[in-house]
Amino acid sequence: DHTVAPATGNGRADQPEWALVRIVYGTYDALIDEWARGLADWGHPVVLRFAHEMNGTWYPWAESRNGNAPGEYVAAWHHVHDRFSAAGADNVIWVWSPNITYSGSVPLEPLYPGDDYVDWVGLSGYWGHFPQTPTYVLAFDDLFGPTIAEIRTFTALPLLVTETAATEEGGFKSVWITDLLDTIAERDDLIGFVWFEVDKETDWRIESSPEALEAFRDGVADERYGTADAELWDAALAQVGAGVDVDAADSD
Repeated sequence: DHTVAPATGNGRADQPEWALVRIVYGTYDALIDEWARGLADWGHPVVLRFAHEMNGTWYPWAESRNGNAPGEYVAAWHHVHDRFSAAGADNVIWVWSPNITYSGSVPLEPLYPGDDYVDWVGLSGYWGHFPQTPTYVLAFDDLFGPTIAEIRTFTALPLLVTETAATEEGGFKSVWITDLLDTIAERDDLIGFVWFEVDKETDWRIESSPEALEAFRDGVADERYGTADAELWDAALAQVGAGVDVDAADSD
């Protein structure tokens, strides 16, 4: 999978050079076309998360930043998608991925590009640490449920948890991991997840404690995660300490 962020990689939200209107009116067409042709030539399926967490305030493509007006996010998405289509990049799987909703976040439906421009719907949501997250919710449905309910008012596309992890703060990490993995395995509309395997604001990594690692191993033993080959999965988990993202998805 791959995340494409229309911004300079310095972490600042205020980047007027990346205002959405500049994407819409072609400032970055050469760069967009280069990416599109490269992926088309490569030919293999690519899961592409473009301009994620657009309902927040922390990225340059947010409505509250750089003069971005309502409707320009969708227009920018359409512009990029259309140029990929023109380049023959039909192997790209487009993922529209908001953050879980919170008090003050932008309503989702006006930001949605439409089913003709999206293949999967992603979600970013973390257990603990962030102000947008209830401090110690235990259930997947508490964390992701309100956002999924809002999304289901305008699309029935498959859901993918594109960014998630849990803090050790509070002592519930293994419980959160178990609930995440059990819920995804049980629900047909959830096709997988991507774990944020980074020691950053807190230690989000699976191996942050023996209990967390054990909960993860136990959870992905479910056959829906395609982990029947224990040796293969152990080899994948061996990369966790090297900072490699761990992805798991429906094997059907």
